[in-house]
Amino acid sequence: MKNIEPAERLLQDFGIESPEDIDLEAIAYAQCISIKRKPLDSCEARIVGKDEKAIITVNQNSSKERQRFSIAHELGHWHWHQGRTLDCQIINDTHLRRDKNSFKEERQADDFAKSLLMPNYIIRPIVNSYRTLTFYEVGKIAQLFGVSLTAAAIRLVELDIFPCFLVCYGCEGRKWFSMSRSIEKHWHLRKDLDKESYAFDLLYCNKSDDKPHTIGACAWFANPEASDFEIKEQSICIGQKTILTLLIFCDENML
Repeated sequence: MKNIEPAERLLQDFGIESPEDIDLEAIAYAQCISIKRKPLDSCEARIVGKDEKAIITVNQNSSKERQRFSIAHELGHWHWHQGRTLDCQIINDTHLRRDKNSFKEERQADDFAKSLLMPNYIIRPIVNSYRTLTFYEVGKIAQLFGVSLTAAAIRLVELDIFPCFLVCYGCEGRKWFSMSRSIEKHWHLRKDLDKESYAFDLLYCNKSDDKPHTIGACAWFANPEASDFEIKEQSICIGQKTILTLLIFCDENML
């Protein structure tokens, strides 16, 4: 198969065809990598290797989903950056970039982890059967593949089956976002939440409403033409004063 990701090729070499068969411990063992769990204060995981052997140490106090992501991330470092020692801090399944030089390496390890945990050839047929994308479907994928809701949401947005944005906001404003490739890059998200958005009510007014809603695109995008379109918004709370929002593009004229 052409253009297959290295992580997916690794899974196919093991004959893995379903989510429950993705055994990271076995994959690591086959590469002479042992996994240890212990409390870590400064990072979520690290890998130390020499020659063909390595040890991955994971923070045992983290959730099972976070530990799986950390292991997959470190396996990505072993694939791309074998011979180096790297510490990783994870927030919302994206790694803090300590400097510009580490950005590329961390991104490579992140991408490897997402492909290893949620391989395209397994997840895409499942998502193709969905009529729409909401956090309900995201939750089913997260449970099926043993990953966090945020990690599953990021992966589904990047698959670009449903054109959408995934945005994270806090009281200080927008934290980060991910978007589908089919969406034009000229759409500019607002840095702060608009009072008309359901995310604003959830964050500042403690109004619990996690259903998808149709809303004017101008509530989310600063573009003048946004007032001509409507989108679907679904916002949920993922932590103290932290909101995660799916913005589904329903109008093809926005793409």
